This record gives sequence, structure tokens and C-alpha cells, in this order.
Amino acid sequence: MKDRFLVFDLLRSLAIFIILFHHLPIYSFNFYNLKNFGIDIDLSAWNELNKHLGLSLFIFMSGYLINVKKISFLDWNTVGKFLYKRIIRIFPMYYIALICFCYIFSISEPLRIIIHIFGLQSLFFSKHLLSFPTLWFVGTILVYYFIFIIYKAEKISRIYRLLVISIFPFIVFFVSTSLHFMDYRISLYYWTFLFGIYCAESRILETTWLKKSTLIITPVFLCVFISCFVLEKNYGIDYFGVRKSYIILNILMFSFILSIYSIFNSLAKILKSSQAVQSIAYASYGMYLFHRPIWFFLKKIAQETIGINNQYILLTIEVFIGIPTIFVFAYFVQSFYERYCIQYLQNRNMS
Repeated sequence: MKDRFLVFDLLRSLAIFIILFHHLPIYSFNFYNLKNFGIDIDLSAWNELNKHLGLSLFIFMSGYLINVKKISFLDWNTVGKFLYKRIIRIFPMYYIALICFCYIFSISEPLRIIIHIFGLQSLFFSKHLLSFPTLWFVGTILVYYFIFIIYKAEKISRIYRLLVISIFPFIVFFVSTSLHFMDYRISLYYWTFLFGIYCAESRILETTWLKKSTLIITPVFLCVFISCFVLEKNYGIDYFGVRKSYIILNILMFSFILSIYSIFNSLAKILKSSQAVQSIAYASYGMYLFHRPIWFFLKKIAQETIGINNQYILLTIEVFIGIPTIFVFAYFVQSFYERYCIQYLQNRNMS
């Protein structure tokens, strides 16, 4: 944990809390609609935008951190080592979450489960093979890893590499929107992943002009966010069609990434270090995987065992008991797995 960048720990911590509070209404009630508290304001559209903000941060960081060492692939051996490191970090905890999701959503279709076991849910997405809620993200990240491999494959001509990574999102967009096959979100979040790779490669985020432009970037994001909020609230983000909504959402996500990065970059210089932020960032993957199962079982216990059905009490339980439980569980699972399992698997691969 000592080697983590504080700015990315802040970004990761923010991202996971955005995702948590996006999903929280499912297990309590829509607290974004302030009419539930006697205030005649409905902020539900904000929650619809939240998922794009949180996920874009996660995906941007995935692209950045995967390329921060500027690795390249010279042969299949280096590709194999790269994939092995990613697989042992992602899949074991993902499989535990997969079992939980099968139970809480009563999923028993063999083909659907098999596709998720291999992490192919985003590529084989259709109305007959829906991705599990939340876990679709893992399948999408795996697709991005293969794109990264192509981008960094030294034996492939640079022109061909650029051609592939440029055409790929448009193919996915066409197949998903016209043929209704493959997950549209692969294309939607693709550019934030590439942006992360580019930022790590060029170190553009460390340039002086960006550091000094916080006062410009943040108001731009706020204007974009307010515009998207009004659009979502009154018409829905897809009002102008899927192509224009695609562009609008990417503008929203890019402006958010630049704005929040510039703010946190300044904040990181003031904080220097924060054990709490580092711990949340460290546990964020586990929190993402397990927050739904933990909230599901907590609500089940509160309603069926204790007999609590008051929505305000349930919200209080999910926030003040649920979120700390999610963090503690994810932190210790991550710690145990890294200490005993990852080390063993890495040593086994080296022998």
C-alpha cells in the first residue's frame, strides 16, 4: 500500500462511494427524491448520471495504472505473464461474488453462468444472455486488457495497432445498437480507458497548464453536469438518440475525470498521506464486488428476522451498518487473498 499514488487512492475512494450510493436506493428507497423527506425536489436524475461518473473513474484509472510502467509485449511469453498477473488478481474474488449473485438473483441458467465464469459476459451480451448486475464490469475490463495487449504488441506494425484500437469501439457500437449483440458499455467507456493509457504514456496530467486550469475545468464540468441533469430529468439522456447520448455522456465523463483529477491532485499535495483513504482504495475492488450481496443479506435479516420494514430505518441500517461492514469485509478478504493466495500463485508461476 505504501507505493500507491495518493491522488489515485482519492480517485478510487470517490469512485467506489459514488457506485455505492448509486446502488443504495435498490436496498432502501429512492432518497434522491427529496419528496420522501418532505422537500419538493427530485434529484433522481443525479443518480442516473452517478453510475457514469463512478465507472468512468474506475476505468480511467485501470487504463492509467496498467500503463504507468510503460510495459510492452515482445512475445507470447510476456503476454502470458501479463494476463496471468491480472487473472490471479481479478478472478478468485470475482468467483466468490459470482456465487453470491447467483443466489441473490436466483440465476441458474448453465450457459449464462459458464459465460460469466470465463469472463465473456460483455462479448456475448444479448437479450437472451444478460450480464449479471455489477459483474458485467469485470467482463468489460478483460476486453480492455486485450485491447491494451494489441496496443503494446511490439511485433505488430504501429499503423495496424492504431487501426485496430480506433475501429474496435465503432464495431462494438454498431453490433450492440443495430444487432443487439455485445455490451454497448464496452464502447461507451472505451475512450476513458484509452485516455488513461494515454495519460500514463504522455504524463499530460503532470503538465503545468493542466495544473493551473482547475478553475477553468471545474466550472466546465459543472455546466456539462447541470445540462445533463436537466436533460435526464425532463427527457432522458437518450432523448436525442443513442449516437448523440453516446457523445454527451463521454463529454460528461471526460470533463468529470479532468476536473476531479485536478482537484485531487492539489488535495494530495496538502494531505501528503492518509491511511483512511489508502485503506478504502485498497479495499475498493472487494467493496465493488460484495456491496450488493452484503446489503441484500442485511436487508433480509432486518426485514425477515428482526421485522423492520420502515424505509428510513432500513436506509439508516444500510448506511451506518452496511457500508462499514462492506469495507471491513472487503479489506480483510483482499488482505487475506494477497497475503496467502496471490503470493502462492506468483511463486508457483515462477517455479
